[in-house]
Amino acid sequence: MDRRLQSPSLSPAPTMASPLRSAAFSSLLALSLGAVGVGASSCGDSAADGEPTSGPVGPGTTGSGGGEGGQGGSTGEGGTSGETARDVFEASVQQGLMAECGACHQLQGAADAPFLAAPDVYVSVTTYPGVVVPNANQSVLVTRPADPGHGGGQAPNMSDALRAKVLPWLALEAARIPPNDSSTQFVTPFKPKLMGALNTIYLGDLDPTLENVSITFNAYELGQPPSMLVLENLEVHPIADMSLRVVHPLFTMYPDEGGDPVPDPADSYSGLDDLFEVTGRRKLGTGTLVHTAWQKDAYLGLAFELVEIVGGYIPPTDCLALAAFDSNAKPALNVCATQCHGGQNPQATGAMDLSKLATDGAKSCRQVRARIKPGQPAQSQILLVTNPLDLSAHVFKFQGSLTAYDTFKNQVTPWINAED
Repeated sequence: MDRRLQSPSLSPAPTMASPLRSAAFSSLLALSLGAVGVGASSCGDSAADGEPTSGPVGPGTTGSGGGEGGQGGSTGEGGTSGETARDVFEASVQQGLMAECGACHQLQGAADAPFLAAPDVYVSVTTYPGVVVPNANQSVLVTRPADPGHGGGQAPNMSDALRAKVLPWLALEAARIPPNDSSTQFVTPFKPKLMGALNTIYLGDLDPTLENVSITFNAYELGQPPSMLVLENLEVHPIADMSLRVVHPLFTMYPDEGGDPVPDPADSYSGLDDLFEVTGRRKLGTGTLVHTAWQKDAYLGLAFELVEIVGGYIPPTDCLALAAFDSNAKPALNVCATQCHGGQNPQATGAMDLSKLATDGAKSCRQVRARIKPGQPAQSQILLVTNPLDLSAHVFKFQGSLTAYDTFKNQVTPWINAED
């Protein structure tokens, strides 16, 4: 049964968004859809006056330069005419990074950060959190090697020669980051992790009440060169004890080298207005979206007509197999509690709070249950993001040890199955 109908603190799910907000969003959508030729004015350059316009997909972009760290124009700082950011990376940066960082930062490397994973190293490094940022000097690729705690104090700093090549390339990447649009509920565009890897979009930047709320999906490209982006297992992850309302999410493609953004040509979720809870259904619409106007190395943006916390307290659903959790999963999760989820890392603890793992098994079980698919261990987040062979960004992957991961997997799997 839909728990919305069981909760006395919530009104029935709304069937229509605010008329004022809907009108504004529809107007912006019409502007953005000009980029795909539906008869409206262009999202990049207005046909009426030649000035850039903004849409729910964010401000239009007409060139690949500009922005902090770049020089503007058609190429941006660090590249020559016709030379892409990928060209610069592969010609002058990749070899040095593999030589200095590859031993630890490939899949199954000693570090739990596989940002140099094969087969496409450029995609791996540019999609890793904190690498491509507006200010090249603040990239983790620059700051982390110089940190005394890098590799437990054992890993070397980046060489001056490599740093001299990395910084111009990062500045070129920074110049290509699509601008944000503060007038809408709009997630800053990012490069999605591909090859079926799990992507997690946190929505806290949209509103403080959405802290630790996230949307997840697996992404892969179709075509050679890519012409479509497939998002599968699209799910909404609200926070405990609250309901999340999502109205008309819109995914948009931003060309890596500038040009007009292209919103989902099918506008797949134009009619979506739904409520989500931690213990309820999580699938966003059908759970699958195919963007049919995708380009290689493009950015992905996400805007909402509305996303907000609604209603009052929703009592969480207790675990169905607490005994199995205590005997099987709880010992295995000690490593998660001591590394990040026991209070050491605020974002990690907010996403899955294990601060009471030793004293309150029932509360901890409810927290972890929100990160599994009961009866489906292979599709459960706690096993996907910690897998040393998975490209998902997660700060702990058993230091590349498949043996340690398999032990963890074998311990939690009986409980995950018992929860079904």
